[in-house]
Amino acid sequence: MKVLALTALLLMPLATLQAAEPIAVAPPQSPKSYAIPSQAVRVTSSTDLITELGKATAQDIVLADGIYTNSKVVLFAAPHRLWSEHLGKAMIKFGFSLGRGSSGGTGAEIHGVSFDVSSPYLTEHASIITIWGQEHSSNAQIYDCSFRGNHALQNAILAHSTSALIVKRAVIRGLNANGIVVIAAHPDYLTDSPSVPPVIEDIDVSGIYQTPRGKSNGTAESGLWLGVKCTVNRVRVSDTGWMGIWTGANCNDAVLSDITIDNIWTQNPVTGDVGGGVGIYVEHFTRRCVIQRFHIGPARAFPWEPGHYLSTGINLEWADPGYTNPVQGESLAGSHFNTFKDGVVNTSFEGLSSEDSERTTVSNVTFRNQSAVAIKEFRTSGKDHDMVWQNQGNGFSGILPGAVDYARSHRSRGLVLQPRDQTVTTGSQAIFKAHGTGGYTPLNYQWQKNGVNIPGATQNAFSFAATESDNGSAYRVILLNKSGSTTSKEALLTVKQP
Repeated sequence: MKVLALTALLLMPLATLQAAEPIAVAPPQSPKSYAIPSQAVRVTSSTDLITELGKATAQDIVLADGIYTNSKVVLFAAPHRLWSEHLGKAMIKFGFSLGRGSSGGTGAEIHGVSFDVSSPYLTEHASIITIWGQEHSSNAQIYDCSFRGNHALQNAILAHSTSALIVKRAVIRGLNANGIVVIAAHPDYLTDSPSVPPVIEDIDVSGIYQTPRGKSNGTAESGLWLGVKCTVNRVRVSDTGWMGIWTGANCNDAVLSDITIDNIWTQNPVTGDVGGGVGIYVEHFTRRCVIQRFHIGPARAFPWEPGHYLSTGINLEWADPGYTNPVQGESLAGSHFNTFKDGVVNTSFEGLSSEDSERTTVSNVTFRNQSAVAIKEFRTSGKDHDMVWQNQGNGFSGILPGAVDYARSHRSRGLVLQPRDQTVTTGSQAIFKAHGTGGYTPLNYQWQKNGVNIPGATQNAFSFAATESDNGSAYRVILLNKSGSTTSKEALLTVKQP
């Protein structure tokens, strides 16, 4: 059955493989104004705020415009409903806990507050808002808030084993680990999930990274970390250090719609080279999730604007060798029965890379600017599982010359970073850079000027003092190794008089 399915893919009519129409992806809505409850306690000082949050009877609390400080995290003693009198004008400089131990966080709400926190010692678990313990913190709701962690904290919102969480219209900036984290009580790779799944909508996340970027080695530096069944709508993630969105253990039957991801990159602390970013990272064991209406990568085609980097659009992780008890009907694959449909993947190296996945569906996805492969499927675990691709109406005409539509080998060869057009003045240095990757090492580079090899230009960077005669020249690099060669895009050099 597997052989027949793969053969059918390779024998698809050419019309099926033409580029699909671009998908319209709805952007996140910004925080918006709201109606203040008529019967509410109005506070104007930090002392009064902390006093009211410590009361055992739930109440509406309205914060006057201003800055509120404290020396530690503040626990909601009851399901209070907290409102900023004017959207974003009440700034909190410490963290909140909406459920811990026997506390009464059930039903707590926060509306229109601006959080700006600079020390993990003012929070719980280095997160601005923590929601912890399903029996004590269900039904928490967060609307129209902004979060700034000043690269001193891990997360904006950390929800652990909670139920019925709602987060809508949030702007998140400057964290070290994740924007929003939702995880189950027992990440056992089976079916543990909240009784009422979280709803996460209209989220704008940016600036989530450590120093150096990519330091987490895949364990953080993402916009959303989704470890349970959830509904996610209209999310934009940009400028993170490893991944745009991560899905993992117990992320079963989730639906993610209208997703925009761009500028996800790591950086080599020695050379400064960039690359390696992943748009959506699907960890074992993500099951039966649907990710639809998405755009991964820059909104424009190559050459990309400075600051826009993405290496791999979607990565399906390897099978966990220690997992021996699959759900009935599953193989021992890494991820199971997930669907990616109605999207655009505009990345420099690979479009979708699948290692040890089971029955992944890719439908109506346009692949652009990949230098290695649009869709890659391979197996390394040695487990006996079915890896049937069900491809429907995908478009591969936008990938670069030398790249392939579909590969069944993990030895993809291509360029993560392509050389870029540049303008310099006569006598100044012109510098072209490329970053290659591939299965067989060593990698060798050969730069060309107007299609002719440049003697000695055999590193990933090529620089020289530009002359007037270089104006209008085209530069490209050929990446070579035992498995063959890949040629980059040409970059145009413009030389002007000082």
